Amino acid sequence: MFPKRRVYQVKNTKGELIALHERIDAFNGKKRVFWKKPDGSYGLDRPLVDLPFFGSEHVSKFVHFPVIVCEGEKATSALLDLGIPALGTVTGAAIQPRDVSILTQFPVVILFPDNDDIGKQHMYKIGRVLEDTYRYMNTKVFLWKHAPEHGDAYDLVHAVAMDKLKFVYPSILSLAIPFSDWFVALPVKPQVFYLDDGHAPIVDVVRRFMVIKKVGSGCWQGLCPFHDEDTPSFTIYEDTNRYFCFGCLAQGNTVQFVMHVHNISYKDAVEWLHRL
Repeated sequence: MFPKRRVYQVKNTKGELIALHERIDAFNGKKRVFWKKPDGSYGLDRPLVDLPFFGSEHVSKFVHFPVIVCEGEKATSALLDLGIPALGTVTGAAIQPRDVSILTQFPVVILFPDNDDIGKQHMYKIGRVLEDTYRYMNTKVFLWKHAPEHGDAYDLVHAVAMDKLKFVYPSILSLAIPFSDWFVALPVKPQVFYLDDGHAPIVDVVRRFMVIKKVGSGCWQGLCPFHDEDTPSFTIYEDTNRYFCFGCLAQGNTVQFVMHVHNISYKDAVEWLHRL
């Protein structure tokens, strides 16, 4: 018997092809994966964490329904094939997508972790970013009670009788528990990566709002925009992409500066930076 080969197309919300993910499943349970650019050449033209969720091209069709978030294209495809609103991470369980703001469009987000520790930690990171960064509080978690080790949505769909498949989506919705109830019981809570805007160095952003002068290696100063002063005390550090005011003690990163100067939310600040 030959290994099973699949090629998944990763597209953005406009339906544009961003990458191809080739997966080869061997019959001994092992798998090999390869990334390809849209032209078929090996590799990626962007960091893995910046790839869109698998299934993003379908968002407009089911944005008004609760969405189920899975790990990987195989599990996500199993739900999409049933007409179930689903999106999948493509980064692998060890890391998380840089930007999860697409999920905030849905009325409810249900995280479906693989049945293993790293899978649960993967979904924990996404849930924390949704709550802490976007103040999105409609996140839930579905735990498949009878899942095999490493079991995911693909295994669930194939464990259900054909005449019962129509109950998969409503069952997940009814059995999902609040994210906050789930994560407090996790024995290990991994470090969460919070989105900052690496494409907009803080010096380039700040000088749009105030006059700054270089005063040392990687260090800039100017009059603080957050309080009245005659002597510059607002200091910018290029190496850490952060600012600190020795007068009013204001401090933060690029996103927080935009939030403060425009008096807008974290999400709006990130979107503002992405428009630069």
